[in-house]
Amino acid sequence: MIVCVYNSQSQPVADNHEPNSGFVSDAAAAADIAKVIVISLSPHDKYRGKGTYDAVLKDGIWTVRHLSPQIVSELQPPLIIQIRQKTGAIMKYEDPNA
Repeated sequence: MIVCVYNSQSQPVADNHEPNSGFVSDAAAAADIAKVIVISLSPHDKYRGKGTYDAVLKDGIWTVRHLSPQIVSELQPPLIIQIRQKTGAIMKYEDPNA
């Protein structure tokens, strides 16, 4: 018979380590977050992140533009989403066509 005893002091403790370059470390990660937002705004299931995404980092904020295609008449490119590099928080969503 094998008995496992867990000591609460021996359990690993999750630290609050934040990556040096923030949680959104590169343009690809910023574009992936923007895709999720654009998909959630689309009322059509056939749209699943299609299009081109352009991400630029300035002063700790990723500005991601969704450039194509037109999703529906209510959502036309370019859609602009700003994401904080350090935390991944969505700072702003903007539809310049609205």
